[in-house]
Amino acid sequence: DVIIELYAMDASVSRALKATDLLGEKKSQIHRALAKLYCFDARANAFQILRRIAMFMTQGEELDALYNSLEVLDQRYRCDIMTLQEEVADRMLGHEGYDVG
Repeated sequence: DVIIELYAMDASVSRALKATDLLGEKKSQIHRALAKLYCFDARANAFQILRRIAMFMTQGEELDALYNSLEVLDQRYRCDIMTLQEEVADRMLGHEGYDVG
């Protein structure tokens, strides 16, 4: 499941980059916003899955050590979620649906 999340994150970023190459910086802004929003959620899902796996594998101090290692790896992905969501919503409402072309 974690690999699926990582693959989907990679695919969304790749599509956003491709859109930037094809459409230019301004016209592909919505593609980048969607990729950022998706990656924000997918990262959280991936780390939640990893924490559950750690919980099934061990307990006590070893579990604490695994959780601490995951915390080091899980450097918070920071982005302005509210602004990105508003940007996507405005674009969708302005185009009467999901038209990101």
